[in-house]
Amino acid sequence: MTIALGRFSAGQTTYIASLNSIMTTLETAINGLLAATTTGTTTGTGTGAVGLTEIWEQNGLVGASSFPVTCATSQTLSVGSGAAWILGQQTMPRATSAVTLTFAGKASGVYAIITDGAGGLSISALSATVAGSSLQIYSVQFNAPNFGSAARLVPILFQGDDHQRMLSSPIFGSFARVADRLSALDNALTVDALYAQSFVSATSWSYKSGHLRNNNAIVSTTAGTLALAASATHYVEVAISTGTVSYATGGWTASEAIAVRKLVTSGSVVISNEDVRTWAQVAGGGGGVAGLANSGTTDGTWYLYRGTGATSALPSTATIVVDRGSLTDVAVRYNATTSKWQYTNDGSTYFGFGEIAALDVGAGQTTRVTLVASAPAVLATTTLSTTAATVLISLSGLVSTTTTAVWLRGTAFDSAMASLGTSAEPFPGVAFYRDSSTITANAVAKIYADSLSSALERPQMVLIPVSNQRLEYNAWAASDASLRCSVYLVGYVDLVTGPGPQLVCATVTGLTASVGGNTYALSVGQFSATVNRGLVYLLEVSATMGAGSTYDVEVYENSSVSTGALLFQALTIDASAAYTTRLPWHVRDTLSAQVNHVRISNMGASAGLVSLKWVGDRFA
Repeated sequence: MTIALGRFSAGQTTYIASLNSIMTTLETAINGLLAATTTGTTTGTGTGAVGLTEIWEQNGLVGASSFPVTCATSQTLSVGSGAAWILGQQTMPRATSAVTLTFAGKASGVYAIITDGAGGLSISALSATVAGSSLQIYSVQFNAPNFGSAARLVPILFQGDDHQRMLSSPIFGSFARVADRLSALDNALTVDALYAQSFVSATSWSYKSGHLRNNNAIVSTTAGTLALAASATHYVEVAISTGTVSYATGGWTASEAIAVRKLVTSGSVVISNEDVRTWAQVAGGGGGVAGLANSGTTDGTWYLYRGTGATSALPSTATIVVDRGSLTDVAVRYNATTSKWQYTNDGSTYFGFGEIAALDVGAGQTTRVTLVASAPAVLATTTLSTTAATVLISLSGLVSTTTTAVWLRGTAFDSAMASLGTSAEPFPGVAFYRDSSTITANAVAKIYADSLSSALERPQMVLIPVSNQRLEYNAWAASDASLRCSVYLVGYVDLVTGPGPQLVCATVTGLTASVGGNTYALSVGQFSATVNRGLVYLLEVSATMGAGSTYDVEVYENSSVSTGALLFQALTIDASAAYTTRLPWHVRDTLSAQVNHVRISNMGASAGLVSLKWVGDRFA
């Protein structure tokens, strides 16, 4: 069809006549187009197309995603956006956003969700007939104050892009024609139909027949129906020994069942329907073929290389191999000749479990803390001046030749402290060095005189490296002969060579700290820092106690909890903050019971709880 329109030329004076001729031509063409594509009748809501009437010969929802219904609350429904086709009116009412419909105040009964010719959604009594401009799209069973079932009243009509989506699927790929894809589906339905859903209505779920293999037997199941529980999650399974289809509401059951479907109900409406069938055949299982097979009973037993007969001979070896790609495979096997389980780490040489082919315990070097019970004085003087030269302290006879560090406890007191005030920097004290070659501005460790009160001497702990069983010190004070200092040897650290230690980390929580004290014998299972001996180099303690509370933590080498058995001690710990020390200390159980003897002394006014964590090495 072509249209010839007149043209204007220069000097022309019949503009009106020419323009009217052009308009007549256009009018004729447009009317012809309308006559070819429409009925020529109109309604108050629009004009319908003849083509759509021929394609959609019934009322319905345009596409499966139109007007989806979900339960928002116990008395409200949410209806999503979508479009519908009303054949008699040749109109397509359309909603672009979701609408919430409330049933609050309505009596129990069956209602309809309708759409008017403009796409509006509302609730109405279910009726056999409705106004020509409206369409009932859902029926809803309302059992006040809750919903029962909901059912769609009109079919799903073909949507514009439905055809394109029908040409491909994630499982079967792409096709040139819908018929080709349907053929592929037909070929797959033979297996896919096993235990498939056949029908669901309210709380009734029906399934198709099926059959499965249980070792050397084929188990068949006839089609049936399950009555679902209201407002529950249903785990539908088929028992491999009997073929019985049933469900549990607490989760999937034993391994002797195959998962079929997972259904969730809200009231008496199925709101989630998930196909979870997974058909898996363990390679070589049953059927008289050597391989891995289930026993066919409920004991959960599996067999390696079990044939059809109960007396089938076992091959010389039955092996489980780990495929490591480009690396050599490793394996575990049962050797029927020697009647032993064996393993290989190189793919060729097998060792029996419990056997050690070539024991090679590597030498490890670690530190050992030795506590000096008498804590002898290594420095005790009342007149140390600020001009005193560096002085050597010999530890010969107190430590060993392998000692690398000593643990000192000391105090410093400056008789002129009161005149200095709290602004004195640095505070008077004593600095310790490994030897004279290490004297620098930053000493190895220092003990300061108390900076708050000249009447107190607060003990301090320091860990100091030593060289050749000796260390050196340098003192300073406010004035000559104003500083006195006392230092005692608490323990020393040696280098130890032997079998390599094993790193361990253990935590115990919720230890009751009664007012006064509690003693605990913490076993390996609770506080597994060591077996019978080891070295701890990190201890963390936290407490929950009353405001202002303090507590002590002590570790002993046996249950006597006496001074001579003391291994570690942390005193007057502030319960409001976590306590951490990285000072290494030796831990052991002289009773060889693999028990750590811990005492917690609570100085507060009320009971509390204490948690401990320690990290260290336990020795072979």
